[in-house]
Amino acid sequence: MIALTPLLSRPLFALLTPMLRAFGAAGNMARRNAAHNPRRTAATATSLMIGLVLTSALTVVTVSLQDSMRWGAADGLQADYAIQLSTYEPLDPSVVDKVKQAPGVRTAAGDSKVSLRIDGTARTAEMTDGAAFPQLFRVRTVQGDLSSLEKNRVAVSEKFAKENNLKVGSTLRVGHPDGKQAGIRVGAVYAENTLLPKLVVNQKQVAPHLFRTGYQTVYVKAQQGGSRAVRDGIEKALGNSPMIRVNTQDDLFRDVNKQINQLLYLAYGLLGMSVIIAVIGVVNTMALSVFERSRECGMLRSIGLDRTGVCRMVELESLMISLLGAFLGLVLDTFLAWAAGKVAQTAFEKYTMQMPGEVTQSSSCAPWQSAY
Repeated sequence: MIALTPLLSRPLFALLTPMLRAFGAAGNMARRNAAHNPRRTAATATSLMIGLVLTSALTVVTVSLQDSMRWGAADGLQADYAIQLSTYEPLDPSVVDKVKQAPGVRTAAGDSKVSLRIDGTARTAEMTDGAAFPQLFRVRTVQGDLSSLEKNRVAVSEKFAKENNLKVGSTLRVGHPDGKQAGIRVGAVYAENTLLPKLVVNQKQVAPHLFRTGYQTVYVKAQQGGSRAVRDGIEKALGNSPMIRVNTQDDLFRDVNKQINQLLYLAYGLLGMSVIIAVIGVVNTMALSVFERSRECGMLRSIGLDRTGVCRMVELESLMISLLGAFLGLVLDTFLAWAAGKVAQTAFEKYTMQMPGEVTQSSSCAPWQSAY
């Protein structure tokens, strides 16, 4: 695009002709001056274009990612609470038993991501309690039954099943972290879920092969929905430890959103500097242009163009260069955001490109609800 900008500048400036005619001779000369040296004009406009492309594309990707995570989590998680250590270290398995004894708790289960070798290829799997899994996650079953996880079967995503020609009853050759091999039959095939990887296994089957048993998260389902009393009971059962966080769905989203925003603000600061440099570049180019055309400006004054007209000519020329950089930047940022979205879809199946300020189903339905 940088190489093509000199060729694009003239036809794009031609589109501004009707608007520039309103400024008379100053507008006409501004258009001709901007098109007179397309390479210099393009060099000035592209610096602004690059700053706008990076800033705008990053904003679109971040807004789309946040919306997709919000909607995906609300669509896939039906647990009322998620318990984690503030240091993000694994939780001891005894936490599950303590939480189950808290008043108002229907069920609780530990959950972790484990690395297994499926037919010789490393895969990330969700290790959870097979009995509690259907109550904690909202999963649409395509084939089989998720209750088969209790019988030490494995559940696979629909996409993974198609890629490997799997169906209910197929056998997977699984390599555990301790090196032991086992054949596990497929008990269910589920639709793609943002919160879950391609495989879900029962912890009773995999945990004995781990070097250290612990849970990254303990999910809790309350008997009558989340409430302050249930949360207080869980915290009391865990000894009111400040190291343990009992998060609602809103809390989980805010934590992730905060981390994304911190990176976004940092990038905004760096990219904002590039925009400032681009603006200074436009000013310098126009200042040099005026200096080089001092005799031309004097001639224009001598034939009747007043000082205001000369200033307006320079202002319109700088405005045209800025509009060229802004237009190309917005076009390219849309393409870049779309391309980055295609990459993001490999990790977030429900990722959809969303422009800032656009209202989507996820925001209008307000799926992230808590009791307080």
